[in-house]
Amino acid sequence: MIQPWRTGICTSDENGIWVHGYDIASLMEKATFADMLFLLHRGRLPNAAERRLLDAILIAVADHGPGTPSCASARLVASGNRQSLSAAIAAGVLAIGDEHDGAGAHTAPITFMGKNGKQYVVVTATGGGFLNDRSSADTIIAFALP
Repeated sequence: MIQPWRTGICTSDENGIWVHGYDIASLMEKATFADMLFLLHRGRLPNAAERRLLDAILIAVADHGPGTPSCASARLVASGNRQSLSAAIAAGVLAIGDEHDGAGAHTAPITFMGKNGKQYVVVTATGGGFLNDRSSADTIIAFALP
């Protein structure tokens, strides 16, 4: 008899799937993507402040900038083959290498303990200023954790 896979994250049976005890169908109706990421890594749903922080991080790293080799190759393939979005995505992925950079490389969150004893997380969302591209602005956002 084949033994089912066992995990501390998910359980399932013929009636449903649960992630850390939360019904997946209910999560699909009510939770956000940030909620799900937090649940997978922390075993519980985030509070409002944690959700806002994770959303800010995800937004900051969502676009890695137009000047990276992967973006340039994807644009080039898309301009020559407008019928195949998958070809453009594949070209972009295949161009990621050891010289890949972009705005996302400058968005790593920093955490520190303030003099007041509170923990802070700082997220940098760069539009290009850190990359010597003066066409767009940079933003630094700090969150105080509860």
